[in-house]
Amino acid sequence: METKGKKGGAREGAGRPKLEITRKTRAFRAFDDEWEVIQEIARKLKKGEISIKELRKWLDGKSK
Repeated sequence: METKGKKGGAREGAGRPKLEITRKTRAFRAFDDEWEVIQEIARKLKKGEISIKELRKWLDGKSK
């Protein structure tokens, strides 16, 4: 069989560039109301509305 031309296949440099920092995928079980809280906290962290430091300080205060 003959091989065809160089059509198809991945092109060098094509596609979305890889991120420098990768996020690990996590899985756990939560009730619907717990999941809503988790999502709200994650949204606020991603938008920069709260910091990890502020969240940890708040959580430490709640655990006492």
